Amino acid sequence: LRGRSVELAREPLGGDAYDTLLVLTPTADTDPAELQSVIEARQYVGPTIVILPKWSSMPLPANAPDSARDDWVQVQQGYSSIWFEQVALFAPLTLAQGGTQGWSGLGLRGSLPDNTQAQAITEVPDKQLIGLVSDSEGDLLAGYWNRGGYHPELAAAAGVTFARDIEDEQASDQYPLIVIADPDLV
Repeated sequence: LRGRSVELAREPLGGDAYDTLLVLTPTADTDPAELQSVIEARQYVGPTIVILPKWSSMPLPANAPDSARDDWVQVQQGYSSIWFEQVALFAPLTLAQGGTQGWSGLGLRGSLPDNTQAQAITEVPDKQLIGLVSDSEGDLLAGYWNRGGYHPELAAAAGVTFARDIEDEQASDQYPLIVIADPDLV
């Protein structure tokens, strides 16, 4: 974000900074209704990226090696799919964890730090979330939410062409919502 100021906040944001990108990194402790409220409030305020939680962390055990630093934690599989289902906006989608051979999208491809622990959206009814990055099994690792907004750059990146009459109905004053299912992508 060259030439832009970046602000880090660990408390709820007012969501009133117009035209600014808001990156939300909810934890398993985030109130699903509050997250839903912020996402909805941002629809006509500015672009939003939601990076879903995947891992949970806890302090190192007392018998950790002497080489372990004080600020290190141990990481374990999270319970994000239970939390995910409680966010009303995400309710029709299915989030799952499993293995993959890699990812591709936006003209790139690669592997995750641990291909045995991928997190993906495996079911997308009504094409509500349009894929930008998929795993080797075709599940979505990142996508943009089609809420009727006009986002030609995202549509082109996803390889989607809307019919002219549908494109004319899309709202140009709506900002995009991008959902990243596997935080290891970023």
